[in-house]
Amino acid sequence: MLPHCTPRPIHAPRRPWHLSHIATGLLLLGLLTACSARPFVLTARPEPDLAPWQEDVGHGKSGHAFRYMHLDAQTPGDTAFLFLHGGIFDHRLWYYMHPLAQHGALYALEFPNVHAFHDGGIESMGRIVDDFAALIPETHIYVVGVSAGAWAAVEWAITQRDKTVDGVVLASSVMFGANAKESRKRARMSRFAVGLTPPQLQHIVERRARRTTYTEAEGPLQQIDIFYTRPYPYYYQLFHQTHAQGDRRQNTDGIRCPLLVLHGDRDKVMPLDVARLTPAMFPNATRTDFQVVPGGNHDMIFGNGGDIARRIADFFFE
Repeated sequence: MLPHCTPRPIHAPRRPWHLSHIATGLLLLGLLTACSARPFVLTARPEPDLAPWQEDVGHGKSGHAFRYMHLDAQTPGDTAFLFLHGGIFDHRLWYYMHPLAQHGALYALEFPNVHAFHDGGIESMGRIVDDFAALIPETHIYVVGVSAGAWAAVEWAITQRDKTVDGVVLASSVMFGANAKESRKRARMSRFAVGLTPPQLQHIVERRARRTTYTEAEGPLQQIDIFYTRPYPYYYQLFHQTHAQGDRRQNTDGIRCPLLVLHGDRDKVMPLDVARLTPAMFPNATRTDFQVVPGGNHDMIFGNGGDIARRIADFFFE
C-alpha cells in the first residue's frame, strides 16, 4: 500500500438526485455564501412614534421584564386581544390592529431575547406567553398569532387556566405535522441554522430582511421603520424550537373555541396549500373558518392590517 493512502470504503449505489435535493443544496449554498459576507450592522432598535398605542415594560408572574404595546378598549370591559408576533420583527408588527380596540383592550407582547423558560421546544413559548399574561387584567381573551407566534398562541391556549380563551386567530402559519414534506424542509433549515455561529446567524437574518420587498402600509408606520437585528439568543431559540419539534404533530386537540385561519395568496414563507389543512387539525374547535387574503404576503398583518382587523371583528362579533 502506498504511503498516506487508505482503502476507499465500498458504498451502496447512490440514489438519483431529486429536484428537491438540488433546491435545498442551492439554498444552503446561498446561506453559506451569506455567512462569509460583511458583518451585520442593523443592531440599533428604531423607536418610531407608535400612537395611538403605548409601549411599556412590565413584569410577569416569574418576575421577568416584558416589553409590550397596549391600547385601552374604547368601551371598558373584561375582553382583550393578545397579539403574538413571529420571527424577524417584533410586537410593533401589530400596529395596524388598533381598530380592534372597539371590541376590547389590546396587548402585543414582544418575545424576549432570553427567558428562563426557554428550553428549546414550542411548549416553552406557551409558558412565556402565560408568564406575560399575568399583566393582563381582563379575563376573556382572543389570542392572535402570526407565523411562529401562531404556534405559541396554540400552546398557550390549550394549557390556559387563569384566562378564558374566547377565540384563536392563526395568520401566515402552518401547524407542525400538517404536511410531511413541509416538516422535512423546516427540519433541514432549522438544523442548519442552529449550527451557525452568532455572527453568521444574525447576518443571515439581516441579509434576508434587506432582500425583502416590504409592503407599503397605508399609514404613518412602515415595516422598515421597525426592523433591526436582535441578539443571537433570540434567533437561536426561534430556530431551535422548530428543530426540537421536528415532524411531531402539534397538540391542537385542546382548542375548544372559535378558530379563524388567515393566509395570504402571496405568502412565500408558509405555503398556502399546506395552510389550507389547518382547520382540519382542530377537531374540537366550536367553529372554524379559513380565509385567503388577496395580495397578502407573509407579513400581511402589517401591510394589510385594516383588512385583517375587519376580518377578525366580523368573524367574532358580527
